[in-house]
Amino acid sequence: MKQASVNIALLFSALVISGCQQDNCQRGDASCNELANKHEYSILQVAHSQVGQRSENEPLIILRNVGESGKTALAFPSREDDGYVVMLADAEVSPRDKTIGMEDFYVTVEAIADLEASGLVLTPEIDRLISEMAETTG
Repeated sequence: MKQASVNIALLFSALVISGCQQDNCQRGDASCNELANKHEYSILQVAHSQVGQRSENEPLIILRNVGESGKTALAFPSREDDGYVVMLADAEVSPRDKTIGMEDFYVTVEAIADLEASGLVLTPEIDRLISEMAETTG
């Protein structure tokens, strides 16, 4: 458990550092996009770490304000192992379908209902990905 705390602390440090670097760049600049992508992927890594500590297999996990970033992550159970596929619901920088664990995942009717009830606004790319997986979940 101590190792997990150290990993979370390291990920959070990366999140803070990359967020500070991002403040000085202009949108549309290639180097800015690279920094912003690093920032968003670090948020995703923090979310993945938080989800990985769950013992139950829930149909949908919504993590709001991950690492106090203002960003939201979603997690769906993986078809390939006992873990989750974690995605950033509101990425701002292309690619806007950022995920960790891109293997097949379950999207249940219950998960869709919970997501709709949450009122989250998803990027079109994440919305499409979830819809495609819901169609194949059957």
